[in-house]
Amino acid sequence: MNTIASSHSIRGVASLLTTVMLVLIASLGVAYLSRTAVSEQRTIMSSYLAQEALMHAETALMTALQRLRHDKPATLHAFATSSNGRQTITNDGRTVAEYLTCATRTDVSTRVLFERCKAGASDFVLASGANTGMLVARGNALLDTTANRYVAVEVAATGGGWNASAIAPLTLAGGAGVLAGNATVINNNSNLTIWAGQRLEEITGSFETKISIDGRPDSTSSEKDGSKYNIGPDVVFNDYNLRALTASDNKEPLEILALGTTFNNFRRLAIEIDTAKVSFASKLPDILTAISTLQAEINAKRAAGTLTNDDLRPIAIAVYSSNPAQTVNLDIKQSLGTADVPIILAVQGNIEFTGNPTINGLVYAAGSADFRGGGTLNGAIVANQLQGPPGKGNFTIRHGTPTLWNAVSNLYSGGFRMVADTWRDW
Repeated sequence: MNTIASSHSIRGVASLLTTVMLVLIASLGVAYLSRTAVSEQRTIMSSYLAQEALMHAETALMTALQRLRHDKPATLHAFATSSNGRQTITNDGRTVAEYLTCATRTDVSTRVLFERCKAGASDFVLASGANTGMLVARGNALLDTTANRYVAVEVAATGGGWNASAIAPLTLAGGAGVLAGNATVINNNSNLTIWAGQRLEEITGSFETKISIDGRPDSTSSEKDGSKYNIGPDVVFNDYNLRALTASDNKEPLEILALGTTFNNFRRLAIEIDTAKVSFASKLPDILTAISTLQAEINAKRAAGTLTNDDLRPIAIAVYSSNPAQTVNLDIKQSLGTADVPIILAVQGNIEFTGNPTINGLVYAAGSADFRGGGTLNGAIVANQLQGPPGKGNFTIRHGTPTLWNAVSNLYSGGFRMVADTWRDW
């Protein structure tokens, strides 16, 4: 005989089904969340591996550039076929990166460029005597050697021909009132001290200049004190050609005058400081180390009697901001450079020197240079405006020694430079 289940039995079954469904849903939820967590962990790990691989590739590329500059090969082809032209970078015995030197190819990815170059494909190999080509590197992560990233940069012989010593010790290219305060400008090497695009009456500051006259160095040549002046042939003013260099927003002609090349080309040879990302102060230890290291090498060669003019090199520094809304205002509180290892400091903005420093080298400021705290510059300065301290003798620009100018000019003589930004494959 059929019986009808009681309402208690039906509710019991329903409760059981509900419990089972809830457990099932909860289990599925846990499984989903677990899978999501695992997926997120994998994403984080993949990102970490990619960053590590890229870092190793960048390290290999910088190693290649350093060896290229150290070896000073006659041609890029000679470097490519040498032991330093193809290198493996290891960490605790494990390969983390390698780099190659090969022909320039813009029609393929960096990965293909590396693989074809490594395979020795004929159309990827540098031709004999070639002086332009690619440094290309591959890096991998230590935890996963299949996580590879590639970087490359185009390099070319720098050539020569830049006579930096021809620059006037004080070159003022800006508008009216370009010189404030007082400056003493000395050039015993040639009959040129101040070069200005403005009329003399537009130069509001005071100055005195000294040159070699009848074999007597540091002989007074020109003086200006307010509206009173006695100007010799060493001061060139009201120069239309110099004024024309600043007549437009295009600063490249002025950059070429000051640096021998455009700022963009110069920064590829320099310690780059993008103030939108890092501060000048954070890079200062690197600059000081580079100066002292090169000075020690020069001292050793001088003591051994093997020093040549080619061994003299400057430390180039390029300061700019990748943020167009940010104005670069650089504050330098200490001395920089030596007669053997001068600096070439190029700033797309303004510079203020404080603490009465001694600067050895060439300074270019797209804006103003402020020496109101006094100091000495052995070399030259090119700027739109210059502010000196009150009173004579508190700020001196001296053209510098032939040794200093040999070092500055050697930035572009011999060796190789980057001619294109780094390519990266992600």
